[in-house]
Amino acid sequence: MMTERHPAIIVFTCNFGWGYQGDRESLALAIANWLPVTCCGSIEAEQILEAFRSGADGILILACPRGECHYHEGDSQIYKRVQLIKQLLAAHRIDPERLAIEFGRDPSGEAIPARVTGFARRLGQLDAPLAPGGDA
Repeated sequence: MMTERHPAIIVFTCNFGWGYQGDRESLALAIANWLPVTCCGSIEAEQILEAFRSGADGILILACPRGECHYHEGDSQIYKRVQLIKQLLAAHRIDPERLAIEFGRDPSGEAIPARVTGFARRLGQLDAPLAPGGDA
């Protein structure tokens, strides 16, 4: 009998757009590896690369809507950073779709688990899972 493999996903969410009015304890229980951040623009490239090196199959970043960042430019900063990191991943033969950014807002956080599930489904359609300590 073959068991279904659940991809290891790191989820970064902006504190000003995602889940700030919801039950954070329930969200933390529902979303493994959930990392709320003050601003997605503060996520450093090294954090993303280290997550892949540590065995993450994918990283999902849920940022504020484009042009509506509480810190004025965090949305554009993380967008540019993600695009550069995707190029780096591709250069190391890692599917750049393993890194995703979605712009929006969900104060209650109710949509976050569904976003993570959708991302996990997309990861499942990619080639082989990443091996811990990959080339990223």
